[in-house]
Amino acid sequence: MFRRTISIVLIVLLTVSLLAGCTKPASQPEPAPKKYQDGVYEGYSWADDKGYAWAKVEIKDDKIVKVELKEFDALGLEKDFSVYPYAEAKKANEEMPAQFVAANSAQVDGVAKATSSSRKYRRAVAHALEKALVVPSNSNKYFDGVFMAISDRTEKGWAIAWVTIEEDKIIDLKLIGTTPKRGADGEVVKDNAGNVVFERKLSEDLIENGEVKTPRYPYLPYHEARVKMAANILRAQSTNVDAVTGATGTSNQWKQAVDRALEMAKK
Repeated sequence: MFRRTISIVLIVLLTVSLLAGCTKPASQPEPAPKKYQDGVYEGYSWADDKGYAWAKVEIKDDKIVKVELKEFDALGLEKDFSVYPYAEAKKANEEMPAQFVAANSAQVDGVAKATSSSRKYRRAVAHALEKALVVPSNSNKYFDGVFMAISDRTEKGWAIAWVTIEEDKIIDLKLIGTTPKRGADGEVVKDNAGNVVFERKLSEDLIENGEVKTPRYPYLPYHEARVKMAANILRAQSTNVDAVTGATGTSNQWKQAVDRALEMAKK
């Protein structure tokens, strides 16, 4: 009887041991899926007649760890904040990178009295973050909006393009050129550092307080080419179009500027 009891006890213990060994440990919670891929991403804001902003955003472990910002003016040139006269714009450039990092988001307050700059920086960072998404928000090739770019700069000037995109189509196009600015005496204007000052080739006079600030550019083929090139590119949805006779150089500059604007708009 005693031996039988011992045997039963051993069998029970062995069964309990085997069952315990087969029991699965409590499952650990799955880590939350990553929203962003690690890396460095560049984004461009929407542009207006006064320029646009650029952002470079570094992401690690779903966190924004570093942001670099630049702003470009109405001629498509980077603003030099060491001499730029508007203090609030400089403040936005200096302070907003830390805001983006602290918020881990493009949605920050920005800087008072630098509304335009702040808005452009937020949009540029938002576009950079969109590029970093593990799961894209949509399958579009381009961001919607207006994107601005310039051609290579020369001593005679360069071309500027504003390309408006909607659902991966170019729906509007503004083209303009630049030229050295001249004073009333016809001499080229230079800044304090001795650099040539450039201005837009306008199709009509810009008048402020009754004074002509920027003279109308007199070369008629330039104005005809602006209209024709914009129409041809819109129709073709591509810069693979012929240059306009009489403005071949400027036509090719515009094609280069449009291509660069499309590159900036890519997701």
